[in-house]
Amino acid sequence: MVEKSVSFVIEAVSSALEMLQVRVEEAAEQWQLSPKTTFQINLALDELVTNIINHGHGGDSGDHFIDIQMRMDGSKLTIVLFDDGPPFDLTSAADPNLDAALDERPVGGLGIFLVRQYMDKVEYKFQEGKNSIILVKYCSEREESEK
Repeated sequence: MVEKSVSFVIEAVSSALEMLQVRVEEAAEQWQLSPKTTFQINLALDELVTNIINHGHGGDSGDHFIDIQMRMDGSKLTIVLFDDGPPFDLTSAADPNLDAALDERPVGGLGIFLVRQYMDKVEYKFQEGKNSIILVKYCSEREESEK
């Protein structure tokens, strides 16, 4: 039987990124997501979790956790990340100037930009002392369509 939802908690440390990737790939295989879609989900979550660790918690302190919930409903994948870092609304972050020369661009900003490019919807909420990042990805490309 295919599970429609997957929930797990990872420690807010960079060494947990490998486990995150494994869990995403297990769910993607179960839901028969295409390699392209799986890559996009992995990249988005890697970027967001890395930002939570580095900017929300000041690095690998090991004192915080990130709760990740993934739910597949038809072709709609909803992913929600919860963390207890300081509030940060990624939806209000400006897009980087991709026309500027590389040496003129500030460091950072591309990760959130890529998340917005790969996900169909990105929302942010801060409630009950927790950040909630809600991602929606419509997965019309399934494994069998790439064969």
